[in-house]
Amino acid sequence: MKFLGITVLLIAAVVLFGCAGGGGGGATPTPVHTPMATPTPVSTPTEVASATPGATATPGATATPGGTATPAPTATAAAATPTPGSTATWEGLTGCARIGLSYTYRTTVQGTQADMQYATSDGGMVNGVDTVLDTVTMSVSGVQMVTHTWNAKVGCGCVKTESVYSGQTIPGQCASAAQGGGGAGSSPTITNMGSEQVSVPAYTGSATKYHMVSGGGAYETDMWIVPSISVPVKMISAGATIELVSYSS
Repeated sequence: MKFLGITVLLIAAVVLFGCAGGGGGGATPTPVHTPMATPTPVSTPTEVASATPGATATPGATATPGGTATPAPTATAAAATPTPGSTATWEGLTGCARIGLSYTYRTTVQGTQADMQYATSDGGMVNGVDTVLDTVTMSVSGVQMVTHTWNAKVGCGCVKTESVYSGQTIPGQCASAAQGGGGAGSSPTITNMGSEQVSVPAYTGSATKYHMVSGGGAYETDMWIVPSISVPVKMISAGATIELVSYSS
């Protein structure tokens, strides 16, 4: 039972690292540029009123009798707001260079539950890539496992991963190293599903739900994002429910 519990939680950890590493097991997302709204041109009157004595003429302004010309209003561009059905990138949602975070997820898989404690720090240069080190500590039935994953500060791609279990360091394998780029379908597709109310130990309120498809369609994850928190507050994937218990930055 102990081995089964650890195995199940390892599956959950893979799901979680798939998100933390940019989705799709560390594939580098392709940035999506959202165009800014185009300012509406200021309309120009077809006939300009004649200025009266004492009035000051200003280009684009309308002169009023006996008064001072009032400058025409200037249009201001507004940033486009993400809407349901629009796509996003992991880097755009949470950022990649997330150093100094400390948070805990509670993972439930097939009735087995455990807390996974996260900490992020500067991972330095790994394989020529500037990285962030994600350290995850979890304990099941008194057995502790620590997983280290180095993700690129730009693009969020997984560069290196390893686990420490029973005193042994077990090398892992990223599906796509940050400097390799990955093959076709390696970048996840993340779609905005609209706003929903969510309640987890660390947060209660409105969140934007996103549906992520990664691994060329092999993996699907629902996640709920809050702008003020740099990690998803909730995720559901492959039978695992992952909820944020605590968070500090």
